[in-house]
Amino acid sequence: MNVHVIDDYPHVPVSIPNIISPSPFYSHDFEHPHQDICLDLIKISQHYFPTKGSGYEYQVNYNSRPPTWHIDRDVVYYNETGENHLPICSIVLYYDIHPDLVTGELNIDNQMLIRPKNQRIVIFGPGIVHKVEDFDLPRTSIAVLPWIKSPLSRKSLP
Repeated sequence: MNVHVIDDYPHVPVSIPNIISPSPFYSHDFEHPHQDICLDLIKISQHYFPTKGSGYEYQVNYNSRPPTWHIDRDVVYYNETGENHLPICSIVLYYDIHPDLVTGELNIDNQMLIRPKNQRIVIFGPGIVHKVEDFDLPRTSIAVLPWIKSPLSRKSLP
């Protein structure tokens, strides 16, 4: 399975301001409050998925999670065609994790459980089914999806 876990990421922000969730599709040179961290995470992902694509979308998750199993994909394209348009990879950075949190694992296809941990990055390949398990203590993550071509489900910004 194409899953990579990297601990001790050194550039964790003290705080990431709230954003409209999910974000628009950003070109790599479009400036926004989270641009540096998104581009840094994409650069790290290129060690495993060697293309940076045309841009990315991202989402900050404050004590939230998708409700079900899912694949990161262009939902609008899927609903219109029945076919998947997938990102290059999926990147998750955990930070501001309560020290006593032992739940809220990233469940990769019922084959791998990855516990959230401060400064941990998880990078996984396209089309992998995953979900976040229930949790009861505070946790924050940022998810970045680099795309070769802008998804139909996102408004593009230059």
